Amino acid sequence: MRFRAAVFVAFACVLAAPLVTSFAAHAEIRLRDATIAAGNLVVVGRTTSPNFMVVLDERYSVTADASGRFAFRIVYIPPDCIGTLRAGADTLRFVIANCGPVGPRGEKGERGPAGPPGVPGAPGVAGPKGPQGPAGSAGAAGPKGDPGERGAQGAAGPQGPAGLPGPVGPPGPMGAQGDRGPRGMVGPRGMVGPRGDPGPRGPRGDPGLPGDGDDWGR
Repeated sequence: MRFRAAVFVAFACVLAAPLVTSFAAHAEIRLRDATIAAGNLVVVGRTTSPNFMVVLDERYSVTADASGRFAFRIVYIPPDCIGTLRAGADTLRFVIANCGPVGPRGEKGERGPAGPPGVPGAPGVAGPKGPQGPAGSAGAAGPKGDPGERGAQGAAGPQGPAGLPGPVGPPGPMGAQGDRGPRGMVGPRGMVGPRGDPGPRGPRGDPGLPGDGDDWGR
């Protein structure tokens, strides 16, 4: 493991010359291993003083034990594969083995076909009732509905006041002649009227029958 760390430090010095100055200047943090293993970032080392809090990239922290040893095993990979440890006032930058820096962003690929629709989710809880909105404009009149059933006849209301007499209507047509009524009672005899003028002479009558002789002398 020490040989691996020595090779790693030499590789880091070739890639990043400014890091050598950082390693030499801050000896209180001694790095043993920094690599990607099984998808986790593994950083193992020790500090010259025990029980120091060691901070990685100002995001994760552990406390060194009584011997000054510390270790990180976290799901985290710096984009440039360079990490920074801090213990008190001392800092140490290092390159992570088995790590590839994030490359430039590629071009956007073509949109894939639409997937099948998902299963409808369960209906959510009904929210509170909102305020009533403004009244909308009146819609078109709908078709006339069927007449409803005739209701029960209501009670008769009070009789209203008599109206004014209407104008006299025209006489109606003359009806058919009725049956002759019974003969009335004989009225009182009237007064004798004045004598009238003599009428014209009537025609001559037929000759009478011969008379009886015995009657001649009577």
